[in-house]
Amino acid sequence: MSLAAQLLSPGGSLALVWTDVVSWAEDGFEGRLAEATGSPWPKRLEHVLASLQPVRASEHFDDLRVHHHRFERRLDAVSFIAVTRTYGGHHTIERDEIIRRLIEDEFEEAVTKVEDAVLYLTRRR
Repeated sequence: MSLAAQLLSPGGSLALVWTDVVSWAEDGFEGRLAEATGSPWPKRLEHVLASLQPVRASEHFDDLRVHHHRFERRLDAVSFIAVTRTYGGHHTIERDEIIRRLIEDEFEEAVTKVEDAVLYLTRRR
């Protein structure tokens, strides 16, 4: 039995939330970011789907209900760097400076992320 199933009483709810970048409002930003930093923007959908598999396969949970909330936010260079530092991965002052210069010099000092916050909701049987 999964830890989530052990911790929840029958009828209890399990809610899992992930936010993924859908697109960038600025044409070419994702490619320039990958080029400038030497790594592509992380694609987490595969990780999310893999993380959900134990819940989907468990006899202790109902089928997952999925709710999407698409939103966008405009981030200046400093805010963009602060947000990316909350993600996993390798972060350095040098990489942050490359990103700051890229956004300020090539993208009018800010970029717009179009994101999808996804709620996966189920009940413990």
